[in-house]
Amino acid sequence: YPAAVPDPDMAHRVVGELYAMNHPEALLAALDRYEGCTDQYDPRAEYRRELQPVQRDDGATVRAWIYLYNRPTGSLPLIQNGDFARKEDSRPNSQ
Repeated sequence: YPAAVPDPDMAHRVVGELYAMNHPEALLAALDRYEGCTDQYDPRAEYRRELQPVQRDDGATVRAWIYLYNRPTGSLPLIQNGDFARKEDSRPNSQ
């Protein structure tokens, strides 16, 4: 399964979907439980949720919650185009 990781140099992008939430507190609590990253879980959990700047298709930048992979990725393949649905150009991660 795919996972996003922070890229301080912003050399890679991740294609995703952006949603507006009607009841963010309840929805995020449910998603946190699903992803295993609430206060009751170990901080070394598989994912962590962070508020990050994201760029929409129209070029505007907004802040959105994203679940970031929280484990080493050195041996995992990098999806060069950032689009898991069209991952034909994946190659081993050199980071």
